[in-house]
Amino acid sequence: MCIRDRSLPFHDLTFDLVVCLEGIEHVSANVGEAFIIEVTRVIRPGGMFFLSSPHCRMGEHSGNPYHLKEYRPEELVALIEPHFDIVDVITREVDNLIVSYFQARRHL
Repeated sequence: MCIRDRSLPFHDLTFDLVVCLEGIEHVSANVGEAFIIEVTRVIRPGGMFFLSSPHCRMGEHSGNPYHLKEYRPEELVALIEPHFDIVDVITREVDNLIVSYFQARRHL
């Protein structure tokens, strides 16, 4: 993703599947939102989107200096649901983090 113009270098409706595992927390909230919009642009209707992201189970932030925005699950739902139907959400605990895994299908 080009941070400057925030567009993915792919044509509209190119992919059946987009995967972003533990990456969205490494960019600012406005870049993360732009990323979700770009995923929506490049994925075909009915295509799948897999996204995972950790958040600190106690407090606002885990202290990881590389995490610019740690999303609570409800924040990710708010970003995803306008564009995708959430099929499944799985969580797992890792140290002081809870990692949420979203499986979503792009609206037809």
